[in-house]
Amino acid sequence: MNYNNNAKGNQWNKPAGGNSNKTEVYKVNYEKLNDDNYVETAEEVLLSFKKEEENSKNNANNRKNNNFEIVTTTKLRNLLAMISDIYNDVVTPGSTEGNSDKLKADITKRINYLKVKVVYESGREESVKKLVDRANISRHLDDVIKSKSKTDFILFSRYMEALVAYRKFYFKGDK
Repeated sequence: MNYNNNAKGNQWNKPAGGNSNKTEVYKVNYEKLNDDNYVETAEEVLLSFKKEEENSKNNANNRKNNNFEIVTTTKLRNLLAMISDIYNDVVTPGSTEGNSDKLKADITKRINYLKVKVVYESGREESVKKLVDRANISRHLDDVIKSKSKTDFILFSRYMEALVAYRKFYFKGDK
């Protein structure tokens, strides 16, 4: 993958002012999830954390105090567990209105509450907040809430599973 001004516009940014002593800002631009991009997007998010970790280790100012932190697999799995609970009901027959893709109100209420839980967990721990921000999790949840689509929620669930998988792949064990 190319990380400098690639076709999707995702890039590694340095803060304005060009001060090389400042920490780099890592950003993965938002793109609505679809069947063709959710795996690549999840990998890109975790690769950005890997790049941040490498730069943190190589930065002369951080050699003695490496303050890089990534969300633990356990925290990420806790978020996934909340999503999986809703997912199990979404894939059950009768979760939509008639033969449509539109989720019933009781499920959309749970998705709204899921967003509250994600925000709460982000406020409790900085590493969760970094992941939620970088992976655009709240924004992707907003897409599901707005569309009320069974298909969109299933896609969001798969995206979260991909984040867990790439977290485990690129960072092996928790620190």
